[in-house]
Amino acid sequence: MKTKTKLALAFVAILVVIRILAPAIILKKLNAHLAGFSPVYFIHIADLDLSLIRGAYRFEGVTAQLKEKKTDFLSVEKIDVSVAWRELFRGRILTDIDVEAADFTLSRELIEGSRAPTAEPEAKARDAAATLFPVRIERIVIRDSSFHFAQLMGDPEGKQWRISSIEGSVVNFTSTPNVPFALYSLNGTVLDSSSFKAVGKLNRQKTPMQWELDAEIREFDLVAANPILKRQVPFTFTKGKLDAFAEVISVDGKMKGYIKPFFKKVDVVANKEKFVSLKHFAVEIIGALANLVMRKSDDKSTAVRVPFATGPDGGLKVETSRILPTAIQYGFDGGLQPGIEDQINLERN
Repeated sequence: MKTKTKLALAFVAILVVIRILAPAIILKKLNAHLAGFSPVYFIHIADLDLSLIRGAYRFEGVTAQLKEKKTDFLSVEKIDVSVAWRELFRGRILTDIDVEAADFTLSRELIEGSRAPTAEPEAKARDAAATLFPVRIERIVIRDSSFHFAQLMGDPEGKQWRISSIEGSVVNFTSTPNVPFALYSLNGTVLDSSSFKAVGKLNRQKTPMQWELDAEIREFDLVAANPILKRQVPFTFTKGKLDAFAEVISVDGKMKGYIKPFFKKVDVVANKEKFVSLKHFAVEIIGALANLVMRKSDDKSTAVRVPFATGPDGGLKVETSRILPTAIQYGFDGGLQPGIEDQINLERN
């Protein structure tokens, strides 16, 4: 056998050995780091697969939890990381990340845990990302994912409180000073019926990161929200749909924006309503008056524009004095229009 043939076979044998042994070794070291990288969060990867020919690797069965509560807040079926070949021709070594079937749960426990002095969520997230994705990222694609917020809404048993079938992407994630904005888009289904869409920009060149969001939700069933509303206000709907539109930006850690909810074919007082308290009765009567004064008679719709911004104390302040005039104007001449106004963005602020 010729020397060149022997060398070729030896090289192939080495690749085979690396392909067999490397995933287990790398996975063990990754999990050891992710188990101790934070006193608050814990991340575990069930399996790792390498593809030497494709220049890629894939995580399977990724879970994240709060250590103290031992409750999972994130699970991901697959995360595929591959070389962005199109960027090689531009002299940049970047990766594409495909996330499949991610399930994230936002709860009060997670928020409280993230506020702990030792949590440092942003720093720890960067640490975990640098470990899992050592090569800079060009594009992130999300498929068939979901976001649960039932516990945050005060309804721990309400599995329907979620955004499901989420599809989205982020491009130019590793931005440059010359091209500072990463662009993202998301769409999904709320309560298994209404549609949700969001698009925006991220400027990761700034500290803190600047961001912009345009979002809308359409055909939200207000009757489905009664369990939450009745506990918080109390307030109930007997029928009606909601379309809502919002623009928000964050610059230097301060937010400002607006939300425009449009209520369609709404009825808030039922003939057989049980008034459990004086407060409940008052709220129902106010709702009925709102129907008469602020509602367009032709389609029984009501709309308002709610501006908000970060106050001097860091809390979110709603400009209440500007809400009622828009509602009355809509009721009389329909001056408030559905849709994004495109008045708030990073380039103008």
